[in-house]
Amino acid sequence: MDTAVTSEATPVFLLVDDREEGRTFLARLLHFRYPGARMVEAASGIEALARALDAAPDLILLDALMPEMDGFETCRKLKAQAETAAIPVLMVSAVLTDSENRISGLASGADSYICKPFENDELLAQVNAMLRIRHHEQALRAQQRVLEDELVTRRRIEQDLVEARQTAENAALAKSEFLANMSHELRTPMNGVIGLTDVLLDTELDAEQRDLASTIKTSGETLLAVINDILDFSKIESGRLELESRPFRLRDLVIHALNLIQRQASGKELALFWEIESRTPPLVAGDEIRLRQILSNLLSNAIKFTERGEVRIHVAFCDLDHHNGELHFAVSDTGIGIPAEKMNRLFRSFSQVDASTTRQYGGTGLGLAISKQLTELMGGRMWVESEPGRGSTFHFTIRVRVPQLDEQGRHDTHSAVFGRRILLLDSDDEARGRLAALLTSWEMKPILGGTTLDLIEALLLRQQPAPEAILLDEFLLRAARPEQVAALHRWQTAHGGALLLLHTAGAQGAAVPDVAPLHVAAQISRPVSASNLFDILSRILAPGNTQAEAGTGIPAGPLAHQHPLRILLAEDNPVNQKVAIRMLERMGYQATIASTGADVLMALKQQYYDLVLMDLQMPVLDGLQATRQIRTEFPADRQPYIIALTASALVGDRDKCIAAGMNDYLRKPIRELDLRAALGRCPRVAEKSA
Repeated sequence: MDTAVTSEATPVFLLVDDREEGRTFLARLLHFRYPGARMVEAASGIEALARALDAAPDLILLDALMPEMDGFETCRKLKAQAETAAIPVLMVSAVLTDSENRISGLASGADSYICKPFENDELLAQVNAMLRIRHHEQALRAQQRVLEDELVTRRRIEQDLVEARQTAENAALAKSEFLANMSHELRTPMNGVIGLTDVLLDTELDAEQRDLASTIKTSGETLLAVINDILDFSKIESGRLELESRPFRLRDLVIHALNLIQRQASGKELALFWEIESRTPPLVAGDEIRLRQILSNLLSNAIKFTERGEVRIHVAFCDLDHHNGELHFAVSDTGIGIPAEKMNRLFRSFSQVDASTTRQYGGTGLGLAISKQLTELMGGRMWVESEPGRGSTFHFTIRVRVPQLDEQGRHDTHSAVFGRRILLLDSDDEARGRLAALLTSWEMKPILGGTTLDLIEALLLRQQPAPEAILLDEFLLRAARPEQVAALHRWQTAHGGALLLLHTAGAQGAAVPDVAPLHVAAQISRPVSASNLFDILSRILAPGNTQAEAGTGIPAGPLAHQHPLRILLAEDNPVNQKVAIRMLERMGYQATIASTGADVLMALKQQYYDLVLMDLQMPVLDGLQATRQIRTEFPADRQPYIIALTASALVGDRDKCIAAGMNDYLRKPIRELDLRAALGRCPRVAEKSA
């Protein structure tokens, strides 16, 4: 005889039989096998229905033949009730002796049957099997209930997550909108302050007025830098700052960053140098704006903490694979340095090396923190090497994509200074050596002359081919003998060479000496600005440039004479209107003003314009909506070139503008040089009648 499983040792049986002796026999037999079992008895089908509800038995042993309600009817009713439908029923009867009656018994809902007379072991075996099935079914139902509960819990958690994500997205959107609005509200008045101060400084002012206007501009630019830092910090903290990736010329970026701090460096008579290792690709792809921001932060700090000496940028490149590389920047200075015990304060937000109220140098303490986070977002890192009293070097790396050769060819025009020969004549040996190293880093071919002009004629005669430019100390020129000046003149006449004078700003007799018939192409102030020198050499040595053009670097006449454009200014802010109109007037342009996007559409229908300067935030119809309508409603021959003007500083604004159909993008406060460059990119279109 099989033994029952432990979990089935205390089952509950419902014994249904109209004969008491039948119920007694079954009870004794089951007690023998299941000593702890509980027996519930019923003498009729009606009683069985009631007991099944009360006792919740594990198995019903049901006699087929009973008065009033037989076992078949009782079984059908048990299976029809939800509370008892799952209880297994073993039909016990003497009439189920042929297959037809057995089928009838099963058809009534019984789970199994046994015919009288039966073997005791056979009955117990069937009972044991049905209890085991019952047990497994109950276990499965319990697991099902657990799974259903877990499913409900999971759905509740998922719903909570959806709601939490929606709440977070709403909060992020609100924060993003707040940042955009704050950027617009802060930059709009700054555009007026800085823009109109630029205009004012180019008017006739006495010394005191110029000093006051310069102070206003410096203060405005300082405030703008603080605003930019706070907005950038907020965007990084909220995860709303995204990086762009576009091809750009690395050399141009470095020069532009140096130009931004040229005035600060000149005020302290600091020399600015830069060098890019020759194996560095001229064109890389990455976030040019954010890289320039990092360099500007580091350069501004270097100028701030350096009273004398120099600031230098060094750029190296390391291949990662065929399409990607790592740029390594080092910005070094000869300033006060940083004590080792205070290094850990450098990259903390709102923290400075000197946190005292008597500190000499100001700032928000955000510049380095933001720069470090930006380098990490660009796949790099930032660190510093410093020694008190001997200066600091800030290093950082970023990952960039290296465009393919065909892209390099399309985007990179070879530097005008590459391979060009230049003669250095300087009375200062150390300065001449630094200049030679700088020119070599630009892949020029410097020729080192002496510290006097005694050998000038012989030097010029024996150099084959002759130098294309001479960088000459003005003190040497002042002391030149007539035959030496004549030798220089013969060189200029024969080779069309450019003579550049090195002079010390503010020195006694700094005016260019009268050395007719020599032509001085440009003067370069000491300390030498690497970016300024590079710009001058590039302009002078560019193919097709005459010495007269190179000498000034300024186009003949206003830009409008060379590049005539019919301009529509779409701007609702009166101050910004005044800033833009004054800047355009200084370039020789007259512009029509439209205060809303709807006014823009009306103006374009009445008259053709080559260019629309389109503010993004305007009443009635904003700049993006107006641009979309222009691109869809106007024929191709009346489509203007559109430049976005925006005070927003969020990443992605440029992409939104380009997607809407705009051609270019300027961020407020607008710099006149940036506006001039943008106008120059606008293609000249033959004037069309309205």
